[in-house]
Amino acid sequence: MIKNLNPYPIKIFSLRRNKALAESIVGHLDLDRVSKSMFVEHPDGEILTHQEETVRDCDVFLVAHIDASKGRLNDDLIEMLALLYALKSGEPHRVNLVLPYFPYARQDRESKFREPILAAWMIHQIISSGADHITTLKIHNPSIAGIPKIAEGKYMKNIDTAELLAEIIKENIDVKNVCFVSPDAGAAKDVVRFAERLGVPSQVAIAHKERGKDNAVAKINVMGDVSGMDCVIVDDMVDTAGTVTKVFDALKERGARDVYVMCTHGIFSPPALENISSRPFKKVWSTDSCIIGAGKQFENLQIVSASELLARVIGNIHNGISVTELMKNGFH
Repeated sequence: MIKNLNPYPIKIFSLRRNKALAESIVGHLDLDRVSKSMFVEHPDGEILTHQEETVRDCDVFLVAHIDASKGRLNDDLIEMLALLYALKSGEPHRVNLVLPYFPYARQDRESKFREPILAAWMIHQIISSGADHITTLKIHNPSIAGIPKIAEGKYMKNIDTAELLAEIIKENIDVKNVCFVSPDAGAAKDVVRFAERLGVPSQVAIAHKERGKDNAVAKINVMGDVSGMDCVIVDDMVDTAGTVTKVFDALKERGARDVYVMCTHGIFSPPALENISSRPFKKVWSTDSCIIGAGKQFENLQIVSASELLARVIGNIHNGISVTELMKNGFH
């Protein structure tokens, strides 16, 4: 049960179609229910939304569980921004956005001339709509989390999922014979820290992509000894699964035994299911940071709930307790 050290009552809202995560969080916090909101979709697709109970002087949390699918993601974002604006208009003490999967986070740099940095733009839209604080899980580029404080005077908390995922490894695999594999050089530091957390800092390999003239991946080299080892490819997200299937092939060529995949964000855009099913992955683990509907699920997928982690983070934010210490000491 949440210890109420905050004089402002806590209220948790969700988007209309995606309530399961919010309901689970409410259960962990031992609150009565998800707070009520109203949504109307007009014939032209426009939406109207507002809360159906007062939020005046409340500490409000909106849990935005996004469907990261073509045709749904942007609809969910508009709904989220509209509800944020409605909640802010109700004069609460504070509006906290809990956005486990942060859309547009990969558009974090100007890779070509005239390209906008849409990750920064998305943060601006969220804050302009009324969010005083943003919480997300394992954002693609951690430096993005500093934008709200620098540009808007607001705060964004990027929550590491390493502790949550490390527990899954401990429950399912003997770490003495596991090599943790970074799918590229950019993720290497995170993978090393993950292996250190599990007490096997030397059991790490890094996949290096060699690109051809068209910038397509021509070959993957693996740095590190994986022969006779079970391998866990660790990444922040799996989208089309093109990279992990190529890394799978490179690991098998070097004598790896069973190959697993572990990620925070299982987006699984087409042709992810075809790519994953074309290789005998032992298991694919993903948190439920974004919605993984029935059409995205497959036989060897295991969805890891992040609801308890998010509930603990929400409880700490509400009560003014350090979230950093929670991450250091574990949330169980």
